[in-house]
Amino acid sequence: MPMGGRSVGVLMTKTLILLCLIAPLAITAGEQARAKTRKPASQTGARPQEKSSETVPADAVQTGPGAWEWTAPDGKVWNYRQTPFGLRRTPGQTQAAPDAETAKPSPVFTAREEGDMVRFERLTPFGKRTWTRKKDEMDETERLVWERDCNKHEKQPGAGEEARPAAGEKNHR
Repeated sequence: MPMGGRSVGVLMTKTLILLCLIAPLAITAGEQARAKTRKPASQTGARPQEKSSETVPADAVQTGPGAWEWTAPDGKVWNYRQTPFGLRRTPGQTQAAPDAETAKPSPVFTAREEGDMVRFERLTPFGKRTWTRKKDEMDETERLVWERDCNKHEKQPGAGEEARPAAGEKNHR
């Protein structure tokens, strides 16, 4: 259906192109007008971010780049860390010295002597794992387990032996 020699499709296409060109200009002009009427932050009542008055104490020990540790007169430990947002102070954690109690191997880890070799057994989520190692080739954990199990057997006389009935008694099994 020609309309004065032009089709409706051509007219609609031109209208769409014109709207696509004018719409961004109108949006930009509206944003510029709003930007001129806005008040600066100091006039709107919002406070500018204050700088922290907290500083690292003079007797603090630097533990790394941008990190310090300080013990207060009351004995409390504080950690200071420089962050992109300023200095951050957090309560420190006291580190207890590792003692023999924490170094004990798991009770599911056992050792048994077999000549000049030691047989180790460890319970895992996938079942029991067993391996043997020469006494002079054991690593630290294996040596701890071996020493623990040797001491356990020395403290229990007759360990590993079945209880035998006294003379004249029958064994009821």
